[in-house]
Amino acid sequence: MFGHWHEHLNGNKDFDNCYIISDSTISINKLTSGATFQLEKTNPSQIWEFIKYSDKIVQSHLITDDKVTFMNNTEWIRQPVNSETFLNDFSAGYKVNIHPFKSAIEKSESIAFNNGRLNILLACGKLKNQHIDTKNGFLKNQFYFQINDKITREYEDLLEYINCTHCQLDKINLYVNMDKNTPIELKRKLDSALNFLNLKQSQVFYLKADLKKSTNEYQNTTANNGYSK
Repeated sequence: MFGHWHEHLNGNKDFDNCYIISDSTISINKLTSGATFQLEKTNPSQIWEFIKYSDKIVQSHLITDDKVTFMNNTEWIRQPVNSETFLNDFSAGYKVNIHPFKSAIEKSESIAFNNGRLNILLACGKLKNQHIDTKNGFLKNQFYFQINDKITREYEDLLEYINCTHCQLDKINLYVNMDKNTPIELKRKLDSALNFLNLKQSQVFYLKADLKKSTNEYQNTTANNGYSK
């Protein structure tokens, strides 16, 4: 099962999660909200200890060179190692598709979750096909913020999410994974929320992609006001 896999549920075109497995590690949604875990080389079945948290995965499966088919309408499709796969991985684990801002990156660093600060993750992009629900107002080709599992375009939801009630605002870091084509309307809503809460530029980071190096980094907004092409 070594390789780079995208998880598709019930035949959906858009994938849900990303798994990258080697003989010593498994990465789950590595470029977005996930992490990399060490594996024991002598115990390949340990892979299941890291993915069984999801009720979508069952251990009974059929594996071929390019696909793993699970007995609950879940499929893993093997991905080529190229720039298209790299960019697609910025949507892993989210209900929205995200095409990231691009930037030259000198050194890639992961989020330091144990830095004594409250690290808040926010995503913004177009809905994946499986989450389009026109009856309830979730439209195709519309951009939305994702707050935990909630999809929204509302300024008040941003305020409530970012304004942690049990933490001082100056102890917060906000990490934004935003589609480069996000309309100015939503950018202004986010900027207004940050200004209202008086979050400093040094507390806000935007996820950027370096295509030449196939690496990513959350860059602080003090350097370039966050947005870039």
